[in-house]
Amino acid sequence: MAQLRPSSPARDHSDRIDVDLPEKLEVSSEEVSFSVSSEEITRLDDGTEHFDIIGQPRALKALRLAIDIEGKGYNIFATGLAGTGKRTAIMKVLKSFTPRKSKVRDIAVVHNFKQPDRPRVLYFKPGEASRFRDELAGLVDTFRRTLGALTLDQEYKKERDALVLEAEGRETQKVSEFEQKLKAEGFEIV
Repeated sequence: MAQLRPSSPARDHSDRIDVDLPEKLEVSSEEVSFSVSSEEITRLDDGTEHFDIIGQPRALKALRLAIDIEGKGYNIFATGLAGTGKRTAIMKVLKSFTPRKSKVRDIAVVHNFKQPDRPRVLYFKPGEASRFRDELAGLVDTFRRTLGALTLDQEYKKERDALVLEAEGRETQKVSEFEQKLKAEGFEIV
């Protein structure tokens, strides 16, 4: 079982030893020598800029994945202490980013008129499903306007035909009344 200890008072540092170091330290050339082979130089300097955040491979992988997503509504949020290079890291990854041809597809589910309980699935290139949706909505709107106009046309034709029939009926009645008056007077229309 752990026991709590009372905090110890500040120590007296009288047991420290002061060491006098010379003002200038000298190191011999044998102690400093090192060598780098030409193969190592070629391997290290292949003309491309290498960038890595030490200890953060998952963060870089997530960042690369995030900027590869093609779509609205995705954001990148980086946290950490100020001055640790988050902005620099993000800017370097963004500069080196080249969009790849993604295998991601847009998927649209549409009504199946032959089997209503089994909708049909349509696959589109990225970004094409929204264009399909917009064009389909435009087509439906055009149908609505056209059918509305036809309905109005039918209503107009019905009303016109009714008015024409009414007018013809009145005309026929007037002509009939006129013929009866003429017959009463002894005339006939031939």
